[in-house]
Amino acid sequence: MNRAIYVMGRMFTNLYRRPLASLGTFLSLTLLYLLLNLAWTSSLSTGAYYAKMISQIDVEAFLDDSVPDSTVALFVESLSKLDGVQTVVFISKDEARARLTNLMGLDLMDGFEENPLPRSLVMRFKEDYLTSRSLESFRNQLFSLQGVTEIFYAQRWLEKAEEARRLIGRIVLFLSIVIIVAATLNLIQSVRFSARNDQDEIAQIKLMGGGISLTSLPHILEGLLLSLLSGIASWMLIHYSLRYISIREVTIVYPSSDGQIIFYLGAAAVGLFAGFMGTVWKK
Repeated sequence: MNRAIYVMGRMFTNLYRRPLASLGTFLSLTLLYLLLNLAWTSSLSTGAYYAKMISQIDVEAFLDDSVPDSTVALFVESLSKLDGVQTVVFISKDEARARLTNLMGLDLMDGFEENPLPRSLVMRFKEDYLTSRSLESFRNQLFSLQGVTEIFYAQRWLEKAEEARRLIGRIVLFLSIVIIVAATLNLIQSVRFSARNDQDEIAQIKLMGGGISLTSLPHILEGLLLSLLSGIASWMLIHYSLRYISIREVTIVYPSSDGQIIFYLGAAAVGLFAGFMGTVWKK
């Protein structure tokens, strides 16, 4: 018990002896963790917005006029049983005319003796199947059906959206690695200077037979404390600041409770590692 009190006392003494250095380390770590968590939150938010947008993608297959209604019913039944297909809706000529009129604001078919618009099947897919590869494979299956003349979906937009999502993922990963490395090096340097300033006291403890728990552990705990406090401060800043930020059609998505626990465990690991390396490289 006395040893634990002594170790904790030395840790707080080290921070008190270098108030400006300790404050500078805390603020710089808070800024780095803030950037990391902003990148994380932005990635989750854009991912949720992406999922919302692609969930509205429909595949529409246009049918030849020669296909009888009985065959169309078989098409709807067979397509509904395919993996990934959520709904299949048959659009008749009259429904196609009504949809066009609603879109344009006037009836463009007025004056035609017969409705020239084709019938179609509109298919909606489950989220896991809304990829360019899956929809292209499904498109090829549809063309194998006799009577399907044309198939339309937002193919180019989906491909561009997937490319943008992959690019954002790479950028966030790169930034995360750079920020974690920078935070670790910053904390190692801070603990290293603290250990160097404490060399005389460490030498006296060693002469009296003190082990690593008395010489190095206070500096390791110093790194742990600074890292955890900076992590907590960064999340407090994010939750406070994002309350006043609103982006149209984009919902801010925060990491789950498990994700935040993993972050704090990671911050603790950075603190322990940096504290240990700072005591090793104190010379």
